Amino acid sequence: MADDIKLSNAVCEQLQSLNRDYYNTLSRKRDECCDMVVNFLRDHMSEVHNAEDKGSLLNSLNNLCTSLRADVFCIPGATGIPSDQLQTQLDVKIAEFCSYHRHSSGRIMPLKVLHNYLNKDRPSAHAIELRDIVASLKRLRELSSDYELLPNRIGSDEKKYISLGDSNMGENSLRILSFLFDTDVAMPFTTVDNLRELSQWSREQCEQELEYMKSKGQLLVDTQADGPIRYYLNLPLSV
Repeated sequence: MADDIKLSNAVCEQLQSLNRDYYNTLSRKRDECCDMVVNFLRDHMSEVHNAEDKGSLLNSLNNLCTSLRADVFCIPGATGIPSDQLQTQLDVKIAEFCSYHRHSSGRIMPLKVLHNYLNKDRPSAHAIELRDIVASLKRLRELSSDYELLPNRIGSDEKKYISLGDSNMGENSLRILSFLFDTDVAMPFTTVDNLRELSQWSREQCEQELEYMKSKGQLLVDTQADGPIRYYLNLPLSV
């Protein structure tokens, strides 16, 4: 039985590795195409705006960019593209990123992680604001239940996390997220003692709550660190 489990785990790891390689190859090729399109538009956007069939041309270019997931928000003159089409492109980028990381992050995504991804290598003058992301998530929420904005803490209107589908976030799990994990740090973590001090729960309940979130893939456990066991928030490593 143990050998079967080891074999199954080895096969799963190989399949996951192949899937990552395939995804990375596709992403690299698509990025190359996106760079070519963005560079072309950056060099010729003024000609596009002066063209007699400007509206039709902008619409065709937008469809091309959408199909490639090309980022046209930072191109000078991109404001000529209708705002609803820009919103659609943002929706697509968010849905794609969240879908890719849904299972590996335990179906929980801090808003700040998504914000950092969307603004990675983007000039500050063209940064996507958090309110734009929230608006996109609300539009996506109308299409699917997989994009639920979670409160920063029970009874608070501030949103800090996204639930990507069946995350099974009970009230206790939300409390752990809200008052223990600071997503401003690179690798946020907590310990049983920290949770016990802040929550006033028993040690047994603290251990049960953390182990439950671990079983859902929302926490990663470091047993090798000096001192007590650390429970890390499972953040996407590609950001």
